[in-house]
Amino acid sequence: MLLAEKPFRDARSLLISLIVTFGILTAVAFVSLAFAQGFWQSLVSSIGSACLSIVLALSVTEVVLKPVFARDVVRLAQLKQRVADIGLVELGAESSIPWDDEYSNATEILVAVVNPKYWIQRDLNRLLTAASSSNVAVNVCFPEPGPISESVARGRGIDSEQYKLEIESVALDLENAWREKKGIRRGSSLQIDWVTAPLAGFFLASNHTYISATDGAVASYAAQPLYLAVGRQGNSDVHRWLEQVREAIRSSRSVVPVWASPGVGEAK
Repeated sequence: MLLAEKPFRDARSLLISLIVTFGILTAVAFVSLAFAQGFWQSLVSSIGSACLSIVLALSVTEVVLKPVFARDVVRLAQLKQRVADIGLVELGAESSIPWDDEYSNATEILVAVVNPKYWIQRDLNRLLTAASSSNVAVNVCFPEPGPISESVARGRGIDSEQYKLEIESVALDLENAWREKKGIRRGSSLQIDWVTAPLAGFFLASNHTYISATDGAVASYAAQPLYLAVGRQGNSDVHRWLEQVREAIRSSRSVVPVWASPGVGEAK
């Protein structure tokens, strides 16, 4: 018997005992009504009614509420196991993701960006700080300017020409920021690529974490996006799906990088 089953069985035995006991008291009370008179008849009637109410309440608990509670407990246990299987780190708003740790603790980072201006404002300093503190290989991917960026822009409901210029501008800003940053470690590298297939949303894969989300600024009226952060180690269906996304991004990169820092190795 599972340890968790014993409390349920004990509780059920107690509940059945109470139902039987109060059922007997109810029967005795109503039988006594035939022999009681005046005050005693009123008292016995009250006791019988009270016992009957208790029996009904306990019966409803046993027949209706307890099975529902038991199912909820089982589902909660299954959910807990599911969370453990996928190695869930965080699921929530952007502010719930430990971005500083994601960059500073990584040795390899692949980032796919669909909102360049927003991303560089949020993560550029984190990326440069990480590259200055330890050796990290970074690969940042943007939608390729042209038909691909137009497709992404249509999906986001924004002007395609403005979006194309934003991608090119941010890619250049990222390159210049890396060049100008003093103290970047020799073992750190940056590669900027165009992706030749439409990106659905922000994606980050480091050597220890996957982060997937809808874009942080899809439209001014959009609800706040949901971010999923999952530990890299594991073999669940979620891990396999995220690995497929990562491989799809890597295989869709342009043959020639937009820019690569000296000594760059292929970011994984």
